[in-house]
Amino acid sequence: IDGDSILILFSGSPIHRSADGNYPFLVNRNFYYLTGLEEEDIILIIRKGQDKIEEELFINQADPLLEKWVGKKYTREEARNISGISKIGWRESFQQRLINILNEYDYKNIYLDLGIMDWNIQDHKALGFSQGIIQRFPYLGIKNAYPILRDLRTIKRPEEIVKIKKAIEITSKGIENILREIKAGLKEYQLEAVFNFTIKFEGARDNAFDPIVASGENATILHYVENQEVVKEGDLVLFDIGADYEHYCGDISRTFPVSRKFSPRQKILYNIVLKAQEEVIKAIKPGLHFSKLNEIAKNSLAEGCME
Repeated sequence: IDGDSILILFSGSPIHRSADGNYPFLVNRNFYYLTGLEEEDIILIIRKGQDKIEEELFINQADPLLEKWVGKKYTREEARNISGISKIGWRESFQQRLINILNEYDYKNIYLDLGIMDWNIQDHKALGFSQGIIQRFPYLGIKNAYPILRDLRTIKRPEEIVKIKKAIEITSKGIENILREIKAGLKEYQLEAVFNFTIKFEGARDNAFDPIVASGENATILHYVENQEVVKEGDLVLFDIGADYEHYCGDISRTFPVSRKFSPRQKILYNIVLKAQEEVIKAIKPGLHFSKLNEIAKNSLAEGCME
């Protein structure tokens, strides 16, 4: 991040579902990466100027009545211990504090997490905030911190690798339990339920993404997530599933026969895919582009199909 700049990150806000209920809150992963905090409506400021870097957090002030309904919020001490950031203020004071910061030093840029995946996105905290900055402080440049944070997170630290391995281990246990229960006549969602129970029992927070449990023709739909059909004798079932362990994700795809035994043709096709996977794993090395690995997979599959 350039000198004389401010980074502002938001933990995010819950999305309204209906009546007085919200969808489960998912913390902004870049915010979590820098702070370790998971609560909604927290704001992080990092200032870079005058040859020093300063950090501040703005958390929710406790409301004893509301806490009876939704649980306790972080105390200042808890937020300090988790994040390692010593300066903690209340979220209600954020705007005035930002004005004071901008008045006390000649900052040039505001960095925001402007990672946008959809043109029509409606509720993007940082995008909405950027409009307020442009309106009130037109002399400031708005810069996107998303590519910087993405590159930081690409290289995993040892403690992150431990969590990824745990997420994969839990995912694997979920698949093993599905195989113990799989039989003709069950619904796809019943197999999904076996997986969901297992991963939560093993310590996962939730699914890493919407589970795919696709039997028969459903497996030809790349992102089939309805999981409503009856599993039939003689079918193959595709599982594309993963567990979320402390915000690090497992992701495993496997295909198994409902009857627990491949037909001769199923076995041929399965081995074609298995060979492609083994060829890719064998080729992996530092510096190799994903596109090259994709070509290896496609070539192996094409050779297998021609044979």
